[in-house]
Amino acid sequence: SGSLPVLPSALLAPQDATTRLADATHAKSHPRAAADTSGSQKHRRAMSTAIFNSAAAPKSYEFKVVLLGDRGVGKTCLVLRFIEGLYNARQQSTIGAFFLTKKIKTSRGDDCKIQIWDTAGQERFRAMAPMYYRNAAAAVVCFDGTDQRTFQTMRTWVEELRANVDDKKLVIAIAITKSDLDEHRAETRRKAEEFASSINDALVLETSAKNDVGVRELFATVAERVIELRGEELLAASDRQRGLSLKTERAPAREPEPSNSCC
Repeated sequence: SGSLPVLPSALLAPQDATTRLADATHAKSHPRAAADTSGSQKHRRAMSTAIFNSAAAPKSYEFKVVLLGDRGVGKTCLVLRFIEGLYNARQQSTIGAFFLTKKIKTSRGDDCKIQIWDTAGQERFRAMAPMYYRNAAAAVVCFDGTDQRTFQTMRTWVEELRANVDDKKLVIAIAITKSDLDEHRAETRRKAEEFASSINDALVLETSAKNDVGVRELFATVAERVIELRGEELLAASDRQRGLSLKTERAPAREPEPSNSCC
């Protein structure tokens, strides 16, 4: 019997090799078409990469958070522990208010610049509170887990916020302070969570500035809730502000007025 003819290796290759062979043959016959096809493929890949990078790129946010609560509950200790990593057992009460700024990165990689306002808890300063929580993206309302009287004060602060702040996107977080001293933590947290559920699920977090427990988690959780509720709004405001800055920087210099002098 005669031997079988030997076929070219290209015909014995898998389908993808055959396809590549056909593409190569087509490219030789029609070089312009091949160039066009290659260019369109590169363009599609570039567009896909740009879209992916745009969606995945980290964003930058800036917003205001105000701390409210009775005197002595530890608001200033929370702020200083978070901002500076310090704790002072003899921290003096705040007079009026002060603010500090902290930059953090969220779990999604976004950058947040938080302006934190610490307000006085004394009753004589209460009338000044609205000017501090105005335009805030979030309010952290604190109460001492070892002092139930401060729990009632926390409730009145929340009721005041809900009555006076028109912004329905205001994030409210209830911070239980001095949890390291609370012998009835479970009961304290249960009461706080019951109250939180009655006001549209406010955040509830236990903290101890002394032991540095739950402090960073408090502000990180608040930041992520703010971004969730109003991230696009904050970005748009930032873009508008950046646009105004650019316009100011690029404002053309005024031409000198013509002089009426003859010389």
